[in-house]
Amino acid sequence: MTISNRTYAVEIECRLPDGLSHTAAAAAISQRGIDCRPEGYNHSTRTWWKVITDGSIRDNQGNTDYVHGAEFVAPVLRGEDGFRQITEIMEALQDLGVTVNKYCGLHVHVGATHDSLDFHKTLAKFYAAYESVFDSVMPKSRRASNNLFCRSITHASRQQIDATRSVSDLFALLGRQASAPRYVKLNYQRKYGTVEFRQHSATLEPTKAIMWVKTCLRMTDKAASGISFNDPAPVSPTTPKVRRGSKRAICVDMLMRPEGATREEMLAATGWPTISVQDVVSRTGMELISTRMGRRITYRLNQAAAQAHSLSAAATPTMEISVDGLCNMIGSPNDEREYLKRRAANLSGAIDWAA
Repeated sequence: MTISNRTYAVEIECRLPDGLSHTAAAAAISQRGIDCRPEGYNHSTRTWWKVITDGSIRDNQGNTDYVHGAEFVAPVLRGEDGFRQITEIMEALQDLGVTVNKYCGLHVHVGATHDSLDFHKTLAKFYAAYESVFDSVMPKSRRASNNLFCRSITHASRQQIDATRSVSDLFALLGRQASAPRYVKLNYQRKYGTVEFRQHSATLEPTKAIMWVKTCLRMTDKAASGISFNDPAPVSPTTPKVRRGSKRAICVDMLMRPEGATREEMLAATGWPTISVQDVVSRTGMELISTRMGRRITYRLNQAAAQAHSLSAAATPTMEISVDGLCNMIGSPNDEREYLKRRAANLSGAIDWAA
């Protein structure tokens, strides 16, 4: 299956071995036929690979380390040639003794300069809906909001996303619970005309990097083509104890999403200091379902009951929130599907970190 025509770029966060400077690393890579140049920290797009320092990269004890910390940033890439460059530079980094740890990440930028606000809203809703699936193919340190630099976006309801009036509004909404708005799994900061996927753990293995780039490209193309969601209808007027527009109704809307919600997400959306999920559900007359991943508990309302309360349920197929459901949605071929399923199986336990 052909891959997207969209442009993309990657940022490879890593640690240089003792005695290897940023300048020497760039020179060694350039000798292998890929133009790579050392630069000070900057956000400028180049036509060559650059290596810069990054204060978010730390040693294994969590201390900032500007000497060993390095970020290799790609120029604008496209298609198979881009995958070739990623392969060559990662193989070169391995040969140089470069390593990664849990404080490093692999960031993917996908070109979205000319896409509409509706596209950006759709992609945000799509990523939030499948965030639990993306969590399943990541180590514990990159799940939920466990990482300072790639926080969850599931606190943003579909209604809140639809209410935004610009990409800047959407950027602020998704980053509301992060220390800086761009430190979220799906970053809409408009510096490069791209959407940035920040969730993947660091890796120097070309196959892992390329598979994630392809997944990002496919979900971006799917969002551009349009996705129908089972948006919850207004709460039934026969349940007067749940007043439309109230904080309780916000919780009900979140619980009716296919991906459901955690207690923390509902607290963030309502501003309540505490919440009884069972009490919220008892006033709807619907059945509560809970699922656990490590310490994270996600709640949702019984899908059959939710469909009965949804105006669009009869016309819109239910989104299957699973690796297979994701792959079916974005049209992943068998090799990409099997890779994601293997990675989810390998990381099914509470593995703190893995490349």
